[in-house]
Amino acid sequence: SPLITVAAIRGQCPAGGCGLALMCDHRIFTEDRGPTIGLNEVALGIHPPKWWMQVMVKTVGARQAEALLVDALMLPPPA
Repeated sequence: SPLITVAAIRGQCPAGGCGLALMCDHRIFTEDRGPTIGLNEVALGIHPPKWWMQVMVKTVGARQAEALLVDALMLPPPA
């Protein structure tokens, strides 16, 4: 039987942590420390692998994926 994966996110979830969290089936954000998720390495000109981009569009939608991949924004958790 396939396993269900869950990412528990407390505080910031940048770079590789963001990619790992996006690969999980579910993401749980804590309310303390103002949780955010994003790819801060994009601001340095380091772009993630192409398959991450496909996963991001599928997981967060095209508009938010663009904000993560082009603008290097750290996004708050969904409401």
